[in-house]
Amino acid sequence: MSDVSSNIHAARPWSSSIRGLHIEGLAWGNPQAHPVLALHGWQDNAASFIPLMSHVMRWTEDLYVVAPDLLGHGRSAWRPHQSAYHFVDWLRDIHDLLQKLSWPQYSMIGHSMGAGIASLWAGLYPKRCVDLVLIEGLGPLSTPAHEVPEQLAKALQTSILPFRERSSLDELVRQRCKLTPMKPENAHCLMTRSTQVSKEGKVQLLQDPMLRMPSLLRFTEDQVQSFMGRITCRTLLIKASDGWPFDPSLMQQRIECLALVHLEEIEGQHHVHMDDPAQVARLCYEFWNRA
Repeated sequence: MSDVSSNIHAARPWSSSIRGLHIEGLAWGNPQAHPVLALHGWQDNAASFIPLMSHVMRWTEDLYVVAPDLLGHGRSAWRPHQSAYHFVDWLRDIHDLLQKLSWPQYSMIGHSMGAGIASLWAGLYPKRCVDLVLIEGLGPLSTPAHEVPEQLAKALQTSILPFRERSSLDELVRQRCKLTPMKPENAHCLMTRSTQVSKEGKVQLLQDPMLRMPSLLRFTEDQVQSFMGRITCRTLLIKASDGWPFDPSLMQQRIECLALVHLEEIEGQHHVHMDDPAQVARLCYEFWNRA
């Protein structure tokens, strides 16, 4: 692990490895304090939590937050040999990472795909996760059983091309804001961590192009809800008013599976934890402080 800086409340580099694959990330707080694993969304990276933690860490000295760049994202390694990124594989990654961290119990916070991973994990090992903060996500996308063959056929027929180089970081920032509406400064924060400059002065994306491959196989909704029904810890679910267009019926069914859930809907878009970090930080702090 990286050395702890003198300012334990500022973001600092963190690193580890799983199965011989290098993982980069960021950490905040005192390593002797209560651990929190922070999981970012699809095609984001650990910088997703910089605005939020800059507020949370002003108010507490009782948390140690680790935010890894998930494999294929940010500055972490890619899965080998053009491997696909199955959702269930994220659970194996978290299993191996938590073994390295040696945390007997911990909190989890996740955004979007990270919230999906965290909620499945909390159902997989309900006695280890003491509480959950889920921002714009609860479980992964599901596929009805009768649509599984069509989903698989679509994925197998998809060709993934390498990312093309860009002339500037600003060009990538503008593109990212079109794909996922957010404040330009926050897109810049994410893209800075996900890029490098080539010898020719071009900007290259560091993330694995295979992340864009459609899922070969998804959980069915019944399977997802079986995980939700095993979550026993306190859960804070934060939904943005103009966020991801989740199916409201399915989302309500998943919410009803949870034992101890508190729902907060706030103004904002999908990256509300970056665009309005003060409000989300207040909700998180109050939730954690009630433990």
